[in-house]
Amino acid sequence: MPWSMPRTVNASRRRPRRAGYALLALAVAAVGALALAPAQASSSAADAVVAKSSVTRLVPGRGLSSGPRVTLVKLKISPGTYYVQMPVTLQHTNPDPVDYVDVSLVCKDNYGHANQIGQAVNTLHGTTFTLQPRLYVTFTGSIRGVCAGYAYMGRIQGSPGASPSSRTIRVTSARLIVTKASTAARETIRFKGNTAANNHPYTGHSSRVSVGVHFHAAPVDFTVDTTKASSFSLAGDVFMTACTSPGGSQDPTTHGVNLCASVFKVIKAGPQVRTRLMVRQYAPDGVTACRTLVVPLTTTTFHISSKRHHLPVELNGTLTLPPLAGCGSHAQAWTEVYVESAPSVVVHFPSSNTAVVPI
Repeated sequence: MPWSMPRTVNASRRRPRRAGYALLALAVAAVGALALAPAQASSSAADAVVAKSSVTRLVPGRGLSSGPRVTLVKLKISPGTYYVQMPVTLQHTNPDPVDYVDVSLVCKDNYGHANQIGQAVNTLHGTTFTLQPRLYVTFTGSIRGVCAGYAYMGRIQGSPGASPSSRTIRVTSARLIVTKASTAARETIRFKGNTAANNHPYTGHSSRVSVGVHFHAAPVDFTVDTTKASSFSLAGDVFMTACTSPGGSQDPTTHGVNLCASVFKVIKAGPQVRTRLMVRQYAPDGVTACRTLVVPLTTTTFHISSKRHHLPVELNGTLTLPPLAGCGSHAQAWTEVYVESAPSVVVHFPSSNTAVVPI
């Protein structure tokens, strides 16, 4: 790849490719997920189509380099609108203290248009971690589309001379779950022209969030019925990198710059971060805020340790907006990221998204 993103706290080590964006080497451009709550994606659980992967392990490259990208699962899908999720459970039992795994979900049709989301994580020895990239996709006309999941791994810490076959990560479960979704769903617009064709650049860029800043990640506009109560299912996906090292904080929207490079602090526990889903309704002028609400049961607080370094977070909730004097039909939702303690974090635009679905 023409750019690389280190995933190690030791800057003197060879820097493997940055997980989370490997598929940008394809002709298909990456887009963020439309993260719908599974309960709202289909009228019945029986509508779901599930494909299971037969892949049981990921293999690194030689030394501290990335290994081959493997296809976990693939499924052809009839025309329509769908919510697609791919839970992948990883088990780190090899002797390395820290490795990393990149998982990507890509949906495309014969015209080359695609939705794609990538998630990545540093895996720690003796632990199990589940990644769940998810997206919303519409296949139009009479042409079936294809959704597929991919993964690769690399090593960060360990003996560079170790055999790749002795340093694998187990894939204990990987499934592709496809359910019918509402065409009324609204998601963050992340590509100019609102299409994922690879000649359309991103509409935004990744940001470094300092301590004490209320950052609005991946806002999405939607419409509220002002004559009666309106209920919505909301979801947010946000992918973060802790500035516990200078590297690992660039992506296709940072133009080769590691956003942590000038502000990183080597703090073992890492930053304490709070995330939650927010909704703001506006007055009829569309500018003045009428009311701002926290989506119930979506607030979560956690640390991103120096070893973990990268963390995808998924939030789901529901909210009802009854009519309120002075409020118009325009509303906006976003995933709020608030850093409570140093160091800063980077919120990666290509893998962060907020979605709203009427219910």
